[in-house]
Amino acid sequence: MATCFGDSSSDISYYRRPSNTMSTSAAAEASAPTTSNETTPTPSPQLLEGLEHEIQAYAGIAGLRKAVNALSKKLYEGETTDQYPVFRPVTEDDLTKIEDQRHTIGRSIRLTHYTDIETLIVKVPSRLHETVTRTLTQRLTGRALQIGVPYRDFTNLGGSKYRGTSTSKEPNSCFKPGTIRDMEDDWPTFVLEIGLSESLRKLRNDANWWLSNSRGEVNIVLIIHINRGSRTILIEKWECAPATRIQLLTRIQQITIDPNDITGTTPTPLILHFHKIFLRQPIPPEQDRAFTAQDLRNWSNDVWAVLR
Repeated sequence: MATCFGDSSSDISYYRRPSNTMSTSAAAEASAPTTSNETTPTPSPQLLEGLEHEIQAYAGIAGLRKAVNALSKKLYEGETTDQYPVFRPVTEDDLTKIEDQRHTIGRSIRLTHYTDIETLIVKVPSRLHETVTRTLTQRLTGRALQIGVPYRDFTNLGGSKYRGTSTSKEPNSCFKPGTIRDMEDDWPTFVLEIGLSESLRKLRNDANWWLSNSRGEVNIVLIIHINRGSRTILIEKWECAPATRIQLLTRIQQITIDPNDITGTTPTPLILHFHKIFLRQPIPPEQDRAFTAQDLRNWSNDVWAVLR
């Protein structure tokens, strides 16, 4: 099953299609119904687009630690917003050694490894990045408990590693219904990815990775793009929407929160559908999670207040 990745807003769309994939318009005209949720993961080299200039030679764990520490310092001091050093060649054996020594490199880093091209992307968090992750996950978990969802039904998996077709990846945070998906290697249903000013393309690639490599197991990817200079937060909700003959990896909502307004293609509320996260219909008082304009403004204010 071929994969389309994009939306209908041509000026801001991020569209990815293998050369043998139908266009969106051709798909809309196709008459045969789809019978599978499977998609074709984007090739690893394409997922590195925009990061080519970040590639450096891997010089062992000591060199990796030095590079991560230097970048982390720059991020915390506001000297850069570039979060993604890239190392090559990094083999599977190298990755195992890196994971064993992770506590000496940085506990909050996130790793994406492309086995087929022996390339490692390291996502280095900033204070802003960690603040956004923490405040949003707290709000999501708190709201789920408020409406009566059992704690185990909204299991926070943090940055657990998942293996795709030829890659492995760790999110900023992810969740699954622990009573339904009770196996350790079960995919999450909801994934959160957060990045700073320069990383919007990378975040959209992340959404692509989760939706396509999970073969329909991940239902929602929420990406949050932060621009500290303009004090704006961009939120995009991506899902794998069924279509005829193909699966469309589609941006369902886009919301921008700036100091004066909240705008977007469908600005508010930001809706996280209950059945897509918990894999069952809600039992009242359980319901879809709808973030109103005021909810989003309160969350945004909380984030920026920490950073004054």
